[in-house]
Amino acid sequence: MLSLLLTMSGAVALVAVEPKEVGDTLTWVTTEDYPFEALRAGMEGMTAVQLRISAEGRPSGCAVTVSSGHKLLDDTTCNLLLLRGRFEPARDQMGQPVSSVYSRRVRWQLPKDDEGERIKLGAPQPYSFIYEYDVSEAGLIENCKVAWGSGAAPGADPCGGSERVRMEPFRDAAGKPVRKHVTFRNSLTVEDAVETGGGAASAEAERGSPAPR
Repeated sequence: MLSLLLTMSGAVALVAVEPKEVGDTLTWVTTEDYPFEALRAGMEGMTAVQLRISAEGRPSGCAVTVSSGHKLLDDTTCNLLLLRGRFEPARDQMGQPVSSVYSRRVRWQLPKDDEGERIKLGAPQPYSFIYEYDVSEAGLIENCKVAWGSGAAPGADPCGGSERVRMEPFRDAAGKPVRKHVTFRNSLTVEDAVETGGGAASAEAERGSPAPR
């Protein structure tokens, strides 16, 4: 199994009561979220981020404070925490909810085999799914649903926490925010390998030239 170390530090906003995580924070970023491109390229590193937490307890922004050295890992860290992070909001001295800042670090680390060279991965299992949602003029994700799926897709529910995310809205040619429908398709297939190489060519070479007389 991939080793993914999550290191958390508390909110840094000057508030009387800091924001409090809700639920199991270990599910916010899991080993199943390791981007396949990063696995294939052997990317590792630690990403430190600051989340802006609204007075409603929703993550409203993410800034990378220490890069892992790989934009893919940094972007994945922010995207997952924005999508899955859940908080009780910070409060001021009057007990009123206020916006704040929360810091977190995620270390992306690949395990090695006994020789310490190759990455150890389980056999991929086939899956396919489609999910879709609307992006409103205000950048809110609405009507998110999994339209079709088969197999065991990796990661958490793609619509989980989507109501707590605000995106940059789509705009028309005049720059006016417009509503758009987004469809996301993802699949993994496993098939029998097609033999390539010199098998057929060798047989052809053996019978291609008559024996000298």
